[in-house]
Amino acid sequence: MARLERDESAAGAEFSQATAPRRKTMPAWRKVLYGLLCGAVTVGLLAWSLRDLSLPALGEVLSRANYGWLVVALGAYIAMFALRAWRWGLLLAAQCGPGRWRDRFNAFFVGYATNSVLPASAGEVVRAVLLNRWAKVPLEPALGSVLGEKLMDVLVVFVILLALLSQQPQLSANLPLGLLGAVIGMSCALFWLLARYPRTITSFVGKAMQKVGLGRWRNPVEHRLVGLLSGLSIFRQPGQFLIALGVTFLSWAVNGITYWAVLLALGITAPGWIGSLITQSLAAFAIALPSSPGFVGPFEAAVRFGLNLYQVAGAEAIAAALLLRLVMYVLAPLLGLLLALHLGLSRSDLKGLAPQANPDLPSAGGATG
Repeated sequence: MARLERDESAAGAEFSQATAPRRKTMPAWRKVLYGLLCGAVTVGLLAWSLRDLSLPALGEVLSRANYGWLVVALGAYIAMFALRAWRWGLLLAAQCGPGRWRDRFNAFFVGYATNSVLPASAGEVVRAVLLNRWAKVPLEPALGSVLGEKLMDVLVVFVILLALLSQQPQLSANLPLGLLGAVIGMSCALFWLLARYPRTITSFVGKAMQKVGLGRWRNPVEHRLVGLLSGLSIFRQPGQFLIALGVTFLSWAVNGITYWAVLLALGITAPGWIGSLITQSLAAFAIALPSSPGFVGPFEAAVRFGLNLYQVAGAEAIAAALLLRLVMYVLAPLLGLLLALHLGLSRSDLKGLAPQANPDLPSAGGATG
């Protein structure tokens, strides 16, 4: 707590003014509707994943697991965070000082852990706020860079998926690649426009607010929007963008080791390296769906669907999903929460840093699939 109090004092009045508007409480009806939607997605996909679960068979598969491979899986997962912290610095450097790699890694890891205990991807806001406090990185560009990260992740995951399926075309008929391509294409076009014409778009939004009777909020909204869009500056710098894109590919390759190591722990060899990466890509898309903290339901469904493509079904597929969840959504967040305690942060501190359950925040899926 002493560390937290020192950081709060150092952040100053400017930080307080910048973050105050983000602490609005979501209307009760919106919370209820969003909660019902998350609950329906979680229950529906979890029921599909566990539809033919045999507990004795599941216990038998888990009993023969080589848990030494889980250490490899966890190490690869933490290495992925180190690469993501490097990439975050590249995105921020296009607009402002990115701070130290250590501060970015700590903020990223603590923010990820926050997603396991708070809803609505609140950890994305937490990590931006923490980086503001520890490294004095402006809040709006930090939040804008989160949006840039998500676009890069979506692009890279889709490219990986297409490249791998080109080697195994018999699997592509089972996946809605056309729909995914259309959605990603529209997203890329939107982000390119936001990055290329931030002032024009900001002015358009301000004029629209004026016309619909919201002129009193025009100036603060324009100020915030300019700051957020500045986090996309790297998309106007081809050299830096290509470097960040390369780091993104590397991070997903390292993250794929986590999936592969878990499959090897269970003696599942049929999917191989390619199958592990395909399953990872499907999980990355699935956890973008609204669900409970930890992506319960979408994650299990994606892992089972991906492994089913390789005739890995039933107890083995469910066991793989459970061990992946253990590594990615239990052990890794636990280490992140321990890091938060070491840095002087408590659960109430983290909750206070995040807005009240805001579903408009970008999902963490791209970073953690």
